[in-house]
Amino acid sequence: VLDGLRVLDASDRALLAAFILGDTRHVDAATRADFRGAGLSHLLAVSGANVAFALALVEPVRRRLSVGGRVVLGSAVVMVFAAMTRFEPSVLRASVMAGVVMGAYAFGRPVQALRALAYAVVLLVLVDPFLVHSLGFALSVGATAGIAALSAPCARRVPGPMFLRQVVAVSIAAQVGVAPVLLLTGADLPWVSPAANLLAVPAAEPISVVALPAAFAGSAFQGVSSTALHLVALLLRWVRWVAAAGRARPMLIALIAAVVVAVGVAVERTVTSARWTPARDPTEP
Repeated sequence: VLDGLRVLDASDRALLAAFILGDTRHVDAATRADFRGAGLSHLLAVSGANVAFALALVEPVRRRLSVGGRVVLGSAVVMVFAAMTRFEPSVLRASVMAGVVMGAYAFGRPVQALRALAYAVVLLVLVDPFLVHSLGFALSVGATAGIAALSAPCARRVPGPMFLRQVVAVSIAAQVGVAPVLLLTGADLPWVSPAANLLAVPAAEPISVVALPAAFAGSAFQGVSSTALHLVALLLRWVRWVAAAGRARPMLIALIAAVVVAVGVAVERTVTSARWTPARDPTEP
């Protein structure tokens, strides 16, 4: 995968490696500070979304298998991806959660997200008790717990179309989940995070979806994936700008996010009113 990213310049290559593999070794300190100051550090840490994307790549094959085959293939993909990302704590949490969910479905017992998280935490701490001292593990668990418990109630109360509500609700829920950890460790809790996530996450999701298979294919067929990776780099630069502006000029990011929400609300109301037609009075000719 890293070999397939050679078509990009050094800064884009380093940042993209962080997005898809959690490899931040070559990301410069200023960029890391920008993402941290804007509340976008989670984009540089591989976690549940990346594991889900890896599983989505093999989903067309998985759905053609038996229940047992789905579990075996899914578990193999999760293990390979976790190894690619060097078994970072956030990836371990996401991988074990994915295993718990797949195992539960195999036995016909769907499991709720909070319960799957609890099982994953217990199993991981039993295997490696030193994880309780890992800040990355604590942040990953806190963010996941916040999203599982609070994102749906938040989405019902946030105005605007569904896709905007979901992004804002997940960001707020994750911030609430990690707040105790950040406060206890003395780290900053950037207030601009929900606005920055609203602008950055819609671009970050296709980056992860497209970049991993494109980079993998690019190691053997560089010309085929070059166009896709350069398009991904454009999205990456937008996310980088949001992070830099979120840290240096948070009011600007908040203003842009407010305009996006206002436009979304206006469009939703226009579409809703256009679909609504009053009932015809049966007494009219």
